[in-house]
Amino acid sequence: MSCSDLDGSYAVLGNTIDAGVLHARYRFQEAGLPARLALTAKRPHALLFFVKKRKAITGLREESAFTNWMLSKTYPFPVHSFTMRSSSSSVTELVSTTLYSMALIIDETADIFNRCVSRNFPVAMTGATLYNPAMPSRKKQILTGLDKVEQLWPKELRKARVGLLSHPASVNRKLDHAVNIFHGAKTFRLSALFGPQHGIYGQTQDNMVEWEGFLDPATGLPVYSLYGAARKPTKEMLQNIDVLALDLQDVGSRYYTFIWTLDLCMQACEAAGKPVVVLDRPNPISGSIVEGPVLDPAYASFVGLRPLTVRHGMTIGEIGAYLRDRFYPGLEYHIIPVQGWKRDQWFDQTGLPWVLPSPNMPTLDAALVYPGMCLFEGTNVSEGRGTTLPFEIFGAPFIHPDTLVAKLREFRLPGVLFRPLYFEPTFQKHKGLVCGGAQIHVTDRMKFRPFKTGVAILKAIHNTWPRDFAWKQPPYEYEDVKMPIDILAGTDRVRKEIEAWKDLDEMEQWWKIDVRAFEKIRKNYLIYK
Repeated sequence: MSCSDLDGSYAVLGNTIDAGVLHARYRFQEAGLPARLALTAKRPHALLFFVKKRKAITGLREESAFTNWMLSKTYPFPVHSFTMRSSSSSVTELVSTTLYSMALIIDETADIFNRCVSRNFPVAMTGATLYNPAMPSRKKQILTGLDKVEQLWPKELRKARVGLLSHPASVNRKLDHAVNIFHGAKTFRLSALFGPQHGIYGQTQDNMVEWEGFLDPATGLPVYSLYGAARKPTKEMLQNIDVLALDLQDVGSRYYTFIWTLDLCMQACEAAGKPVVVLDRPNPISGSIVEGPVLDPAYASFVGLRPLTVRHGMTIGEIGAYLRDRFYPGLEYHIIPVQGWKRDQWFDQTGLPWVLPSPNMPTLDAALVYPGMCLFEGTNVSEGRGTTLPFEIFGAPFIHPDTLVAKLREFRLPGVLFRPLYFEPTFQKHKGLVCGGAQIHVTDRMKFRPFKTGVAILKAIHNTWPRDFAWKQPPYEYEDVKMPIDILAGTDRVRKEIEAWKDLDEMEQWWKIDVRAFEKIRKNYLIYK
């Protein structure tokens, strides 16, 4: 079969008859679309081929004789081409639509593959091997600090007694947990275990639920709670260890308490003369975008102890370097870095397994909207806890979904659409009551600004239902005086300007000034390019 057989609304491209090509043809047929093999002497440069009945879009990695020839042919359906190197946003836009029912990807192009998969868009691969969506390109394998812990463990700390702070997401590429890896290590000796909010096993489902320590049945070691009677390690907890190691998956937002558990551990270890080793992990929502106000120290709390923007664009190891330099200069601090990760990569581009870092952070999509939607913990509007889509859906019994979505469209927010819905939480706010609200659908995550979106939603609800909407009153996260919304935002300015009906774009201007100021500091602590 030759390229001249591309004479209709179907095609499967490939350079050999192999499992990948045959699988691609099968996927087209499974979708109810006719498929025909088209073989070429050389691997074609066509990257995407979208097909639906009499419509098609061809994406080109680069100009070539093959692609020029293909586009020069006359087809009984419209054909549009774009160059991948200059039009990556076009791919996002196309994949986010429902006009095309199949993406055929040639070569191992993880970025485009993941964009398709993240939007539940059917994908067929061609090439020598079938592509595993859970794995990145073989050219660069991304390894967390845990994956390389024994090889890169500081030489001066070999044979030390180690305390390990971990949680359910503390796993390596093979899903082996850090506790098991540390317990079997020959480079050091595991002597104690520590757990943050939600517990070392993630056993406390709801927010702000304390837990107490226990004896680990598998290792026989004590497990100390850092979200109970103590949030900072005590002298007694540290007395039988020489070094404290931390392996925690952060989600890129200042509110997420794991970075503040790190801060308190650094504080305690500096006082006790104990080194800290952070096993670094990627920032799941990429390390290239920074957004939101910088915390005013007057509003410091366990959802923000030190000046950071809401979306900080840093890894937990980089944040530790910032904290050590600025606040704990006497601390011996080590980072076992991530290998192969770049700042602009998202978690679904790493090939690493996603494990819930906390019970209400089930997906990368939840992490992406979290920098804005966590603000709703400071209101009487449900942020979706008690549902299967926490932070992605929101609402309250007094909200009319269609009215809300119409108001949100007026903001013309980039990279996001809203779908009206009703839901009934099984726990937390409005348990057992039918809530009207909306679901957030991110259509372009590079353009999407979660903090601005969260503030826009707050403004829409506040302005439309002023008699029903209310700010949550303290206590919240161990703060008994200040308003929860203020300690979340890191300032009272957001709340006061919403109450004053201030324009959203005008509000954004002052936190952009915060971002520019913080980025001058942040750049000194970035490890990854």
